[in-house]
Amino acid sequence: MKIKKTIYFIIIFLIFTSAAAYPQDFNTENIKNTIKILSSDKYRGRLAGDKGNALAAEYISSYFKSLGLKEGGDNNTFYQKFEIIVPFITGDCRLKVIDKSGKTVKEYEYGKDFKELIYGASVKGEVVGKIKSDNNEGTIEIIEGGFGENSLEYSQDLILKKSGIKAVLYTTNMNFRFRSPYKLQKTYDDGIVKLMISKNILNEILKYSSLGYSFYIKSPVEVKKVYASNVIGILEGSDKNLPPVILSAHFDHVGFDADGKIYPGALDNASGTALLLECARVLKSSNQKRTIIFAAFNGEEEGLIGSKYFTENPPIDIKGAECINFDMVGSIDKAPLSILSLESRAEFSSQLFKIISPKVSTKLMYDDNSDHAPLCRAGIDAVTLIHDNITKIHTPNDTLENVDVKRIKEVYTAAEAFLKYRDIVMVSSQFNNKHHIPVEAFIFSAIILISAGIRAALYLKKKCHPVDK
Repeated sequence: MKIKKTIYFIIIFLIFTSAAAYPQDFNTENIKNTIKILSSDKYRGRLAGDKGNALAAEYISSYFKSLGLKEGGDNNTFYQKFEIIVPFITGDCRLKVIDKSGKTVKEYEYGKDFKELIYGASVKGEVVGKIKSDNNEGTIEIIEGGFGENSLEYSQDLILKKSGIKAVLYTTNMNFRFRSPYKLQKTYDDGIVKLMISKNILNEILKYSSLGYSFYIKSPVEVKKVYASNVIGILEGSDKNLPPVILSAHFDHVGFDADGKIYPGALDNASGTALLLECARVLKSSNQKRTIIFAAFNGEEEGLIGSKYFTENPPIDIKGAECINFDMVGSIDKAPLSILSLESRAEFSSQLFKIISPKVSTKLMYDDNSDHAPLCRAGIDAVTLIHDNITKIHTPNDTLENVDVKRIKEVYTAAEAFLKYRDIVMVSSQFNNKHHIPVEAFIFSAIILISAGIRAALYLKKKCHPVDK
């Protein structure tokens, strides 16, 4: 009886230790659920510095904690805090035509005829004035041809202000439901009120101006210096002498409009964040040699601010590290998977292309518009994996329905191929071995064989030593 109990406990021990050592399978339902959560209205478009963004950071931190990852942020937390300058929508946005008696004769439709300008040194404020022309010393300037680098420059504002300009209307053909990111890392209390207007209303505005009418312009954009946080979790490897691997994705987006319309950011970049969290879950149960840093970056939309801060203030030494960043993965519009890097890291990105391309159709590009760029510039081998489709990003239409989670699985396959090639970690072989037999099958077979052995031994014992009656 004592032998039987001993064998029983050995079997139980083998079952649990084997299950703990076996990597988890990649789960597309987890991906879908995370995207659904982070792109919901609760998170308010995840603008860096906004309370919705803070909730998203809390969600990621809680997930890392549930996995038992080591805190990679400040003061034994997962949060790595930094300063950032962000444009906040603090009221309504308006454009009206006022006749000589002060009566409103026309009010234009927000989101159709005009919109606030985020992409530049615009300030919050209200202006009533006339359009400047050859015959009129007005205080409102119309700049045709849209906005570009000049509209970003404070020096341009100073030139306009010296000539008496208080507001600028930039004409554009762009979709007003597309929200441009804010790229200036300065605040300007004495800037100029700026709006974008549709070219469709330009002639009408000029006609009203020729009648001597004035215009009321109100911009709700208030640029503030605030704090935001990256969320960093660390999975320590068995060999501390090896440089770490960084897996990353930005979780911030562009917030909401003056009319309260939320920009969900499902593809950009709840998708990449979901993949990052799923990678953390899968890899947590593997016995990897190299330490893996899971970095959820913030402030990407404001100019890669979070990844730059991380690069300059890493939680551990990242010299010799390699990074795979996930951005906009799973586009339903079948954009090919691209590897983005900088030419300075061409050797690494080309090698990665050779590893990945047999697994997934891939193209290699050199571009600095994602979070790999600060790492590359610091001498770190880094790439971004991206389904580069911009038709719906930064619009209210960037929803879960436009994300294909099966294509995100392809990106995981690509990342897995790299990890295996580097002998960093042995993760689930479900994508690479058609004849893979799960370890659970071996455990089940072992249980049957051992049980059969016990039964046979007991039977023989009974046959050889019958009990006296």
